Amino acid sequence: MSYFDDASLVMIPSGYKDQKVYSVKPIDGTGDLTFSRGSDIEATRVASNGYIEKAKVNLLLQSNSFDSATWPKPDATVTSGQSGYDGSNDAWLLDSTTAGGNINQGYSVTGVVNFSIYAKKGTADGIRIRFDKTTDSNLYIDLNDGSEANTPTNLIDYSATNIGSGWYKISMAFLSAGPILFRIYPTDDTGTAVIGTIYIQDAQLNYGLVAQDYVETTTTSVVSGITNDLPRLDYSGGASCPSLKLEPSRQNLIPHSEYAGSWALNGVTIQSNDITSPEGVINATEVFASGSAGNRLERTGFSLSGDYTFSVFLKKGTSTKTLFFDGVKGVQIDWSSDGVPVVTGHSGGVPAAFDYDDYGNSWYRVWFRDSYSGTRSFQIFPDRNGGSDSVYFYGAQLEAGSYPTSYIPTYGTSNSRNSESCSKTGISSLIGQTEGSVFIDFDLNALEQSGQRIFRIGQSGLSFANAVSLEYNPPNQLQFINYASGILNVQIIKTTTTSERLKVAVRYKENDFAMYVNGVQIGTDTSATLAGSFADFFVGGNSVAASGQIGSGINQFLIFQTGLTNSQLAELTA
Repeated sequence: MSYFDDASLVMIPSGYKDQKVYSVKPIDGTGDLTFSRGSDIEATRVASNGYIEKAKVNLLLQSNSFDSATWPKPDATVTSGQSGYDGSNDAWLLDSTTAGGNINQGYSVTGVVNFSIYAKKGTADGIRIRFDKTTDSNLYIDLNDGSEANTPTNLIDYSATNIGSGWYKISMAFLSAGPILFRIYPTDDTGTAVIGTIYIQDAQLNYGLVAQDYVETTTTSVVSGITNDLPRLDYSGGASCPSLKLEPSRQNLIPHSEYAGSWALNGVTIQSNDITSPEGVINATEVFASGSAGNRLERTGFSLSGDYTFSVFLKKGTSTKTLFFDGVKGVQIDWSSDGVPVVTGHSGGVPAAFDYDDYGNSWYRVWFRDSYSGTRSFQIFPDRNGGSDSVYFYGAQLEAGSYPTSYIPTYGTSNSRNSESCSKTGISSLIGQTEGSVFIDFDLNALEQSGQRIFRIGQSGLSFANAVSLEYNPPNQLQFINYASGILNVQIIKTTTTSERLKVAVRYKENDFAMYVNGVQIGTDTSATLAGSFADFFVGGNSVAASGQIGSGINQFLIFQTGLTNSQLAELTA
């Protein structure tokens, strides 16, 4: 038997676009699923290269149209059509007609942001980039060699990277608290404004500590990548084939998930943008203790009620022992010689659950969960041995729930990722009405709510009068359920644990129901009614409503219009 040939609908995560997950069968589009997450830029995924992928943003307007009214030019002019860093003729000649002539643009933004631009010397030797705000930030670069032309002020980090042919990509991260005005001046090699010219191209303002890949803008800001209703095909754990990630709404309560400088530095010092993070860019921070076991990085003042999960990406620095703590309970991380952590409960208080996930390149996402009532602080002790050793830090997250969801970056305020749904309605022609089978391969590692649905076949709309579904009820029950005319008449239960990959196949037919998991028969029912009238299919969630998400990944599923035999169900799930 060819299961692919006999299936009426096959979804193996591969093709997708905004609001759509393509099914590989049928090929005419009638089986393509509708995906929804709503409007946000907080969702991330692990891409095929193994790195965390974020949405890309350019907040500036007319990012390479310097002759537009968006860019006022007091005592300066611009000329287009210049030879650019990228082989194009898209660069501009900025000519200051008096010392202090500049080009500028205003923008209002709060949080950690990065401004970047490509620049090359003309008759002037340097460039000054100034951000007018409560406390001005300044960067002066000598365009002869990319060195500092003067002392930078009020910046988190900066760089000038030689990209050839005299061009430098200049990038600077700073903390903004509202309206700012960007000014770009030609200068001499000491940073003093002069009459003269420089070449500029492709300005960008994005959230975060480092410059993202350039995104062109015109009259509005632009967001690209994993944003809004784009499905997330995720390669977590080094997978060679992606899974379709479907998660509930979550909020990261940590206001600065990456910028450690905004945390309380209790006896620690930091080096921002020190090494490559799980994002694949140099925006991870090294945190150094200063000689005491109590030295710590700390966020305070979280008023909590219920289950919360705290997670952070850590990598071994010079320290051999790190403590990850909530002021009462936590986990100790003993770094082995090869940097692989040994994570144990803290002797003073052990959380309800804890673990870690390997993100490659010696990065580990360590997490713990506990139940809270009151105010807590969250802390990272880089060197619990009491010395002055270090640990690398990236991506802290505090969220309501019993498990860590995918990373939600924050840059000054808490951020939320919307819930996701995936479904196909009006496909009665693809669903067996008097009998059928469903196979699904998924990761059971992130379920917490009663009635979370792995899949549901049902009537049109949200009615549960007639439905076939696979559900999970904590703490350990996987349930195959059938409703006929509103009456529950099949409930086959498998006792299971979380953190495992399951292949499940079910058969539904009048007086002939069966459930197989990983090649083993879990149960049958030979006296149950089937009502039919099936038109809609929901996968990885309850419905189009924002509840019941699986919280992890769907690797593939198949729908059959016939009831597969017991031996076929066993073979399919083995």
